[in-house]
Amino acid sequence: MIVEKLSEERLEEFKAYLYKYRYVHDESFLYDEDIEKFKISRENPTELLIEDNRITGVLSLMCGEYYLAGKKARTRIFHCERTSLESY
Repeated sequence: MIVEKLSEERLEEFKAYLYKYRYVHDESFLYDEDIEKFKISRENPTELLIEDNRITGVLSLMCGEYYLAGKKARTRIFHCERTSLESY
């Protein structure tokens, strides 16, 4: 198990993960339009948990100007397929 930053190579796999698990999580920030226009940037820091060369967990934040102006950030998704402490 490794943790890596989201890269262009895994972007489509990441989006598929969001679609798969958005209803298990608070889907407030996981609407189709938001997922489709998602871009890798400083405003969207995202880490992936990788096991057997596939995504098994995701932590993605929203740190755009709107949130930073209020000195805040929002969690887009914090989810893991396995519920082990080690995974989180």
